[in-house]
Amino acid sequence: SNEIQSLEEEQKMLLLGHSAGGWLGRAALGFGSEDDGAPPVDLSKVVGIVTLGAPNLPPPPKVMDMTRGALRITNERFPGTYHADLFYLTAIGLSVKGEKQERKSPLEPTSLNGFAFNSYEAVCGDGTTIGDGVVPQCSGHLDNAVQLDLDGVLHSINAPDNWYGSIDIIDRWHEPMLKQLSSVLVPTAKKPQEFPFSIFKQ
Repeated sequence: SNEIQSLEEEQKMLLLGHSAGGWLGRAALGFGSEDDGAPPVDLSKVVGIVTLGAPNLPPPPKVMDMTRGALRITNERFPGTYHADLFYLTAIGLSVKGEKQERKSPLEPTSLNGFAFNSYEAVCGDGTTIGDGVVPQCSGHLDNAVQLDLDGVLHSINAPDNWYGSIDIIDRWHEPMLKQLSSVLVPTAKKPQEFPFSIFKQ
């Protein structure tokens, strides 16, 4: 909120959030622009929000919500691309299909697919779906957003060559992001390098 409010009149900000930072960024914009009790946000200074591997949708009612209801409330109050004047881009990796793992002992390591199963089940209720190894595809997108499915991309920096921030991966979401920025900022900027915006990472 302070970062946004401190911008000069001609400056704009793009929110970029990875994992929980994606939906928390949406919550900050929503509550900050409409709730008197939240830190204020001037939406006229924001051009859009990009989420990378974010669990943007709450789990079904019978699945325990790890956010204790915060994500559900955020989606009820600010569903989909709620702020019409902003652009939304959601990106999710498609790299791991969840598979239930029957470990023979507590000391047996959890497999990549087994970990994904447990994570997907907690996030969306279906452990056998596909996603980035932590967040399933079915939870990673918002209705009416620019939606990117990134084959082979993993959730965490623990996979330094194949996560959202890897050198060989960045352009797969960065270029579509710049295209959205161009459509918003071209009237006020002649060249891409002159775009008057800041990126605030969650």
